[in-house]
Amino acid sequence: MARKVLAICVVLVLAVAFALLVTMVPEKAEPLQLAEPEAVTSIEITKIDGTQVTARERDEIDRIMKVLAGAKPTRIQSVNDTPDEPYGTLRIKADTGTEEIYYYERDGEYFVEKPYAGIYRVEQDI
Repeated sequence: MARKVLAICVVLVLAVAFALLVTMVPEKAEPLQLAEPEAVTSIEITKIDGTQVTARERDEIDRIMKVLAGAKPTRIQSVNDTPDEPYGTLRIKADTGTEEIYYYERDGEYFVEKPYAGIYRVEQDI
């Protein structure tokens, strides 16, 4: 009888611990929402070293937007106006308005961050 009670207690403790663990792990960010590539008229880029370039040619814009379209949401939350890491800025100008996102490298991986929306992993540097 004591073994059954002990087994039930162990199962209950494990179930509660699992439930707490699941609720404490942050959810992945929503997919990165940006303007449609066809609506983008230019992308102003401030590189991590401070140099500035502007992509106005359709092939340049499409290349950058393709990298951003492949961004994978992470469980890392964006809780600041700008990243903590040294970062570059992408100012995406479209028919619908201007959006600003940040990009940076951490531990050999590349990320883009949309403040308060999410942090996303990308396959290559912008």
